[in-house]
Amino acid sequence: MITNSKNSTSSSFSSSAASTLERPERLGSFDESCLPKDQHKVQQPEFNRQQSCQGIDWQGADLRNQDLSGMNLSEANLSQADLRGANLRGTDLSHANLSGANLTGAFLNEALLHEATLIQAKLENSNLIGAALYRANFQGAILNHAHLSHCCAIEADFRNAQLNGTDLRWSNLNRSNLKGAQIQGLQLGQAQAEQVEWPSAA
Repeated sequence: MITNSKNSTSSSFSSSAASTLERPERLGSFDESCLPKDQHKVQQPEFNRQQSCQGIDWQGADLRNQDLSGMNLSEANLSQADLRGANLRGTDLSHANLSGANLTGAFLNEALLHEATLIQAKLENSNLIGAALYRANFQGAILNHAHLSHCCAIEADFRNAQLNGTDLRWSNLNRSNLKGAQIQGLQLGQAQAEQVEWPSAA
C-alpha cells in the first residue's frame, strides 16, 4: 500500500529543506591528473579530490567505500562501477552515466544528479536525502528501502524501478514517470505529485 495523502501535495519543501539543495562549488576544469593509468580496465583508480574529474571514464571501477564527496564528476562514465558504501555527498554527477552501477548503501546526500543515467543501477538502502534528481533516469533501478526524502525529482524516470519501502516524503515528484514500478510500502507523505504517471492497478 502507498502511504500518501492527496491533500498533502501542496506543501512539499520547507524552507530549511530547500536550503539543503545548494549547488556545490565547481572544482575547476578537467585535469588529466585524475585519469587512471589504464582507462580500459579501471581498478581502484588514483585520484585527487581537489581536481575536477569531469567527463572521466571510470567504467567498471572499484570505488567501494571511497570518499568522492564534493567532487565534480559531471558527465563521468561510471557505468558498472562498484560504489558500494561510497561517500558521494554533495558530488556533482549531473549528466553522468551510472548505468548498472552498484551504489548499495552509498551516501548521495545533496548530490547533483540532473539528467544522470542510472538505468538498472543498484541503490538499495542508499541515502539520497536532498539530492537533485531533475530528469534523472532510474529505469529498472533497484531503490528498495532507499532514502529519497526532500529530493527534487521533477520529470524523473522511474519506469520499472523497484521502489518497495522507499522513502520519498517531502519530495517533488511532479511530472515523474513510475509506470511499471514496484511501489509496495512506498512512503509519499507531504510529497508533491502532480501529473505523475503511476503504475497501472494490478
